[in-house]
Amino acid sequence: MPKEPTKKLTQSQIELEARDKRRLETFIDAVFAIAITLLGLGLVVPIVQHSNEALSASFVGMVPKFIGYFLAFALLGILHNSHWRQFQNIVYADWVLYFINILFLSFVVLVPFATTI
Repeated sequence: MPKEPTKKLTQSQIELEARDKRRLETFIDAVFAIAITLLGLGLVVPIVQHSNEALSASFVGMVPKFIGYFLAFALLGILHNSHWRQFQNIVYADWVLYFINILFLSFVVLVPFATTI
């Protein structure tokens, strides 16, 4: 069976597809920003009586939520940084890369949901 020739890209095609890579990077940044914003929405301001003791007790009860928030924030930050470093080695984006990133981002957006639970 004859082997198909590899696709040779001209300089203008590479520039066009690299532009698509930048669009994908912008989309990824936006999804991470929204996921981090959703983390903050999971923290609800407590309604307490007007006393320092009630407020302190309420904050003590929220410690697990704050720990989950900071761990999830750190996780999203690490994932975003790692993803950005990988993209430094990519020249252009094709549909396979788009699909892989959509799949990856679908799990990223689940982080705030899992943190809230």
